Amino acid sequence: MAPDVPLNVYAAPSPHLAYSPEFFNKLTIAKLAALEFPTLAPEGSVTLTEFLPEVPRSAAATVIRPNEILPNYADLVGVTRHLTSKYQNGMRAVRVTFQYLEIEYCYIYHFSKLNLIRCITNNAGPSQKYRHLLGHLMSPQFSLGEEVLQTFSNASALAPISGFFNTSFRLYDLHSLLSENYLEEDVLNALLELSYFRQFCQQTTTKKINSLILPTS
Repeated sequence: MAPDVPLNVYAAPSPHLAYSPEFFNKLTIAKLAALEFPTLAPEGSVTLTEFLPEVPRSAAATVIRPNEILPNYADLVGVTRHLTSKYQNGMRAVRVTFQYLEIEYCYIYHFSKLNLIRCITNNAGPSQKYRHLLGHLMSPQFSLGEEVLQTFSNASALAPISGFFNTSFRLYDLHSLLSENYLEEDVLNALLELSYFRQFCQQTTTKKINSLILPTS
């Protein structure tokens, strides 16, 4: 029997739910940095998965509960890879068994909850990066000024950096500038582009500028 609704509709979390794509898209940098996440089990914790035909309607199957322990989405990629064919064949949920701190957990998840787990897994890292960034920017040795700090804190958490010709990356990638982190290539390109603009302006302050030569990728 053909499904009543397309998979992308069936598996889409309700927009009003915490940790849905719409939820994260509305967060500012400050709010994402302060957000409390459920506990994610490390990769490799899932021991068994099984597709089921019944549509689960309980809170445990459809929403993220307070203090919930979740499997890592990386362990569910093998499941989500087959969602389309399984959905066409009548499957509507998946039973997931995983271990965390030597305790075994077994839950039935609606397909929409798999997407909530994906959003949590994908945004937990950016949240931590923003916490480190804001902590650094608010430290005494780094004085941006209150207005600039507020502007940064109130920017969209998932927005790309703007104002560059060749470079685009998420603002949380600025975290790679801290300490001894691996410097992201796009961040390095932005620094080079910014340096180019500064040098160009310094060299032409006394000349009439008829054109601006931009770097090429």
